[in-house]
Amino acid sequence: MDCTTGIEEDSYDFFDNINEYIKHSDNVVSDRSQLDPLDRCDSFSIQHTKNNTDIGKRICEQFIKLYKRLPNVNKDKKDQKYINDWNFLNYWLNNKLKENLVNKSKCVYDFYEGIETHCTGTFSIANTSDLIYNINNDNLNKMNKLYNLYEKYSKLHDALTTKTKDELDASLDPSNDCFYDYVYARYLCVDENTKYCVKLKNFKSNYEKLFTIAKGKEYDFSKNFKHLPENVYNNIMSTALLGTTIGIVPLFGVLYKFTPIGQLFNPKKRTLSNDYSNNGRERKNNPLMVYENEQINFEQERYNIKYHSV
Repeated sequence: MDCTTGIEEDSYDFFDNINEYIKHSDNVVSDRSQLDPLDRCDSFSIQHTKNNTDIGKRICEQFIKLYKRLPNVNKDKKDQKYINDWNFLNYWLNNKLKENLVNKSKCVYDFYEGIETHCTGTFSIANTSDLIYNINNDNLNKMNKLYNLYEKYSKLHDALTTKTKDELDASLDPSNDCFYDYVYARYLCVDENTKYCVKLKNFKSNYEKLFTIAKGKEYDFSKNFKHLPENVYNNIMSTALLGTTIGIVPLFGVLYKFTPIGQLFNPKKRTLSNDYSNNGRERKNNPLMVYENEQINFEQERYNIKYHSV
């Protein structure tokens, strides 16, 4: 479906209070309370997501519960808190529809308007917010990067501020280290003055404060968690060039098997094959080049970092 996409200047401002929004979003997932009888997500899903009514019903119910948790959705439309709450609702709905592929068949605003129409228990007066729209893919991707970083940050911050020093080793999950996620997110900053880059800079500042909190408890936070880099491009090159120490041995094996280096150690194979003597053909048939491409793809998947040839 062809939906008009865009982004507003203040669309990222809800990240200034993102920790509260994350809590509300998490609580909605575990909330098993019943909706108002007039909030008819069943009939909504049959009409608007007929190919997968279960998904449509679940998103509808969670959206209503999230809407009710946000304290500023009914304030004056010029109030920045009102704008932030609705911008978060818009981000949340965009992300849910994309995750479940509903955005392939339904524009975000039409989905929201359908909820308003069917769920009169919550939307007794049609609101029809102009802050609900399809966020373009570039900015939705960037918002997801920021949100995922703050999800990890929130878990680390909660542990550092509520647990004793002796409890921290068991409470701090190393998988919540933000180093590589931050490197990739920072890699998307082309213009430092964009709202995305400003909010990412704010995240870095908040994350670095975790080391100070840990130091106050005399806990070595850096043994499992890295400081975020100033220059992400240097870190990308270091990761690509250095790899791991144990990777040197298999690399030598590949060089021995697939390149002329192996012939220095094997007198029976000192004559180059036709693949290497024919002009230009070695580039097409050389298994090492296939290996290099596979390694590049592997590193891309492992660290989620794009590769650009120089």
